[in-house]
Amino acid sequence: MENVYVMKSTSRYTGIHLTEREFEIIKYIHDFSVFPAGNIHRLFNSGHKKPRSKYAISMRLGKLVKSGILVQLKTDFPKQGENRPPQYAYRLGSRGFDLLIQEKVITQKHAERRKKYGPQLKMPTPHNKTVNTIFTELVERLIGSEESFKSLQCQYYRGDQHEEISYANSQTGYSPVIPDWIFDTKDQIICLELDTGRQINSIIKTKFDRYQRLARYLKKPLVVVFSVGLSTLANDDSPKEKRVGSLKQLFSEHTDWPEKFEVFVLPSHRTTDFLYKMLKNRATVTNLHAKGVTNSWLNFSRLASKQKVSYRMAQNENLNRLLFQDTYTLDFITELLLEDKIIPIGLLYMEEGSVRSYQKARTNMKRIQTWNTQFGSHKPSVSLFLVYNQTSNASNEILALQPACRTFIVNVEEVIAAAKSKEQMFPPMVEILTQYTKKPCKLL
Repeated sequence: MENVYVMKSTSRYTGIHLTEREFEIIKYIHDFSVFPAGNIHRLFNSGHKKPRSKYAISMRLGKLVKSGILVQLKTDFPKQGENRPPQYAYRLGSRGFDLLIQEKVITQKHAERRKKYGPQLKMPTPHNKTVNTIFTELVERLIGSEESFKSLQCQYYRGDQHEEISYANSQTGYSPVIPDWIFDTKDQIICLELDTGRQINSIIKTKFDRYQRLARYLKKPLVVVFSVGLSTLANDDSPKEKRVGSLKQLFSEHTDWPEKFEVFVLPSHRTTDFLYKMLKNRATVTNLHAKGVTNSWLNFSRLASKQKVSYRMAQNENLNRLLFQDTYTLDFITELLLEDKIIPIGLLYMEEGSVRSYQKARTNMKRIQTWNTQFGSHKPSVSLFLVYNQTSNASNEILALQPACRTFIVNVEEVIAAAKSKEQMFPPMVEILTQYTKKPCKLL
């Protein structure tokens, strides 16, 4: 049975009973200081088969305002002749803080300090609103899966309120870096950075360098996620793809990074999916895991093509020496046997948004180009296969690679579906044509 939270009537405020969901929303508003009304509406309806109308939620928010739990903020009304409705947001009222004190979420001292600065709060900026929307979408995902931050052993913080990050900042001897938001799990610390596309490269590099320094003073691995764009809509027309591509090219080589440090760059509409997976089951990708994924793709490809394609280990020692070296090594080198053709391929496990994966793909593409140039007239040309676990990761990935050799994007999820199908078909894949154009195709 759900808890019910009671605030009694006073001479100034009306009494009210709050549900468990409403209490959670109160805590989220406290954590963000100001919460856009639209996202509050989304949280009210998350997980409900029969969602409330906007009018019903607005009426309930009105009661929370009358009870002193919330204070409503709004933009100025539009000028005469402007067809622009006002925007609304909410912050905690004095009784909202009292409720959190009553339930031992915050201390009296903390509440008094926040109450003092409450009247100075304004409507959230587009930047803050997007961070808030990513957070709201993540909460929706958890509710839909009957999970919570608590069940996933995750805590979240504003960028300036994480003690370990603050301590690490104090130890670097440089100006601090303050993330937009932080998720702290039992295995790692995830820092979210919303990139608007307006910061010049030197500022991004400086921020990246500061995160590298932070990683050296943290007990847990540090993951930094650059979320590109001020819109969380997949069909937004802003040039996110080129921005994602330019950032991936900007960072230093992963061979120079500190241990237990990772960087990802994604468009904002993909960030929620990524964060959810990270909170759920993110683990360090080992060489064994990467080889297992690429090997799975090969095995299911053979089944999907109904024995029309098979493979064998690459028998060229020079090719093996070229591609199995240092930290850029491929995960698999093999020869596909397709009817009367022998097609040498290198396979590389990829994570969506991963700068490390991007750098490996770029380096191996150049190596394969070198091989094909030197030995192409005597041997079949080598192709590069970038292997993803899931269809969505593969189809939404922004690589921004200028193909130096024939390069294909494939995924295990799709090839398993093809293998289980009764129809006779070759495994699907996508060929990279230019930095931002791709072409669906069958197996070569």
